Amino acid sequence: MPEGSRGPRGYADWQRIQNYDGPVVFNTTATSHEGIFRPFLRTGVDRYSHLSGFIEVGENPVLCTLGWWTAAESAKVLQLRQFVIDPLVTEAPYLHIPHQGPFLEIELEPLTGATHWKLTSALAFSNRVFGLEFVPRYPVLVSHAFAFGAEENLISYPRGYYAGPARLDVTNNAAVETAVLIEAETAPGTWVEVDRMSFGASVERQANVLLPLTAWRVHAYSKGVVTTTVAVTPSATGAL
Repeated sequence: MPEGSRGPRGYADWQRIQNYDGPVVFNTTATSHEGIFRPFLRTGVDRYSHLSGFIEVGENPVLCTLGWWTAAESAKVLQLRQFVIDPLVTEAPYLHIPHQGPFLEIELEPLTGATHWKLTSALAFSNRVFGLEFVPRYPVLVSHAFAFGAEENLISYPRGYYAGPARLDVTNNAAVETAVLIEAETAPGTWVEVDRMSFGASVERQANVLLPLTAWRVHAYSKGVVTTTVAVTPSATGAL
C-alpha cells in the first residue's frame, strides 16, 4: 500500500481508549508508623475519575484526609474529605472515591497518645463507574443479639465499611425501655449519634437509615432484662 494512502499520522486518540485502571500508586504490607504519614505527596489525577483500593490500620484508629489541590506546588486546596479507619471494624474499607481536583494528597493521622500503628494498603487510580464510595464486602454488616442483664450499654461493630442507605431491623423480646443508636466516628475515639430508634414494648421494627462515610457502630441501651436483636443491611447496590 502506498505510504500516502494510510491516512494522516499523529498521536492516538486517547479519548477513545477504555482506560479503566491506572497504576497502583501505593502498596504496602503491615509497615509500622509513628505519627502522621503521607503515602504520597500531591500527585496528578486528572486522567482518572476515582481513587480505588483499601486502607487497613492494625492497632489504633487513624484519621484519613484526602486533599485535592490546584497544582503540585504552591497551590490552593480545592476540596478535603475526611473519614476514620478503625481496627474495631473487622474488614478494611474498600474505597472508590471520586476525585475533586487535578492533584491528590493523602494524610493518615493516628489517635493522639496512640501514635504507633501499622499500615496495609493498596491504592490505585481508576475510571470505573460505580455508585458507592465505600464498597461493602458482606450482604449484612451487623447481625447481633444484645442480651441485657440489667440497665447497661452495649456496642456492636460492623463486619465492614459502607456509606449510604441501609435498613435497620430491630426485635425487642420484652416490654423494656430500649434504644438502638447508629454512631459515627468523627475523629479517632470520638463517636457521635447520627440516628436512633427507641421503644418500650416487645416489638419488631424496621427503619431506613443513612450510614456515614466513616467508621460507624451500633450502640444499644436498655433499662432492664431484655434481648434486642439488630441487623443492618445495605440498600444500595452501587449501580448508577
